[in-house]
Amino acid sequence: MSYCVNCGVELDASARKCVLCGTAVYNPNKSGQEQKEALQPFSDHVHLPEELSPYGRKKLILAIVTTVMTIPALVCVLLNLTFFKESPWSLGVVSGALFAWSAFVLPFVTKKPRPYVIWAADSLLACLNALTFVWIYGDMKLFIQCLLPIIASCSVCVLGYMLWYKKKRHIILKIAFVFLFLSVALLSVGIILNVSEVFVYGTEIGIICFVSLLAVAGFFFYCYSSKTIRKWASKRFFL
Repeated sequence: MSYCVNCGVELDASARKCVLCGTAVYNPNKSGQEQKEALQPFSDHVHLPEELSPYGRKKLILAIVTTVMTIPALVCVLLNLTFFKESPWSLGVVSGALFAWSAFVLPFVTKKPRPYVIWAADSLLACLNALTFVWIYGDMKLFIQCLLPIIASCSVCVLGYMLWYKKKRHIILKIAFVFLFLSVALLSVGIILNVSEVFVYGTEIGIICFVSLLAVAGFFFYCYSSKTIRKWASKRFFL
């Protein structure tokens, strides 16, 4: 039998701490390693089950969102095949769901972030989505002259921002460049809409968006260049 060195209560032979006062059991007959294991029965490293790990939670989110996107798409396909048979409109829903899955769910698939893979997948699926709608309504000219150039210009702007973003930047500078690249993308979209004669005021709207967002970007560039504002933002918003 052994006794607690603090309160003297009798302890069981397998006890690691006193049931009364919680004091760790000390047994002088045990070796140093055995005593150390008795005093520290648990490992310092916590092993979480896979479903509770960060990657496990990502997989759970992936499964839930994929299910939410898949069920409405399947319902639309069944309705298209049984009741509303005038045109294969459900293909547009399916391609749109694939594009949304690529944009919002694909980042959760891999353990390591792969931005260029996601960018390539989003660009290809955006082309597929636009091509599907054009094929349904039978206007391939719209795809070639308008939709494809718009997708290409937006993809180039996103890729340019990703290449610029590779180096470590201040958060204010990142926000400024978001508005800068967005202004260029909207200007290009407006010009394409005007040239393809889809929207005759596309250039004017594009210029308005470009100037407005450029002004916002200029404001953030000024905030970044001002040491006083940067210090205030760091203290106030922990940037």
